[in-house]
Amino acid sequence: MQYRTLVWAEVPRVRCAEHGVQQVGVPWADPRSRFTALFEAMVIDWLAVASFEAVARQCRLSWDQVSGIQARAVRRGLSRRAVAASPVVGVDETSFQRRHEYVTVVNDLTASEPRVLYVADGRDRAAIDGYFEAVGEEGCALIEMVAMDMWQAYIGSVQEHTWARRSTRSGGRRTGSCGNKGTTGW
Repeated sequence: MQYRTLVWAEVPRVRCAEHGVQQVGVPWADPRSRFTALFEAMVIDWLAVASFEAVARQCRLSWDQVSGIQARAVRRGLSRRAVAASPVVGVDETSFQRRHEYVTVVNDLTASEPRVLYVADGRDRAAIDGYFEAVGEEGCALIEMVAMDMWQAYIGSVQEHTWARRSTRSGGRRTGSCGNKGTTGW
């Protein structure tokens, strides 16, 4: 770990006619972050091998501060990456924070290493529709199979964006067991 360094700077504010008062960006930190980019990178590296609690204790941070660092890192990563299509995708929802708050995750099932293609808040139809809208018609045409739970919101979206488009060519719905009860391939 590096030496503890405190950076004290009076960051100027500017008044914009369109956006109101804005703080000028600084090269060493993200907007609204209390930590330097280098420190946040170290926290993210440690999160790959340790729990939130362990990282928070080691860095003398609260759980919320570690969570904020992680959220900013995810936002930066997703903003740099274009949503991609894959011939075989997996769709699942996962809950977090013990409050039955869900995110929908779309994974590339053809990659040798698991790869997340898309993440959206919620587990409703709008969450999965967002993936299909992001990849567009060309991306939807590439999709040959979707492995997913039998969640009605997901089924409807997959049928509308993939199966329904090809129903005249394929002759109908293709389903099959993928080894899990309640899981199907479209």
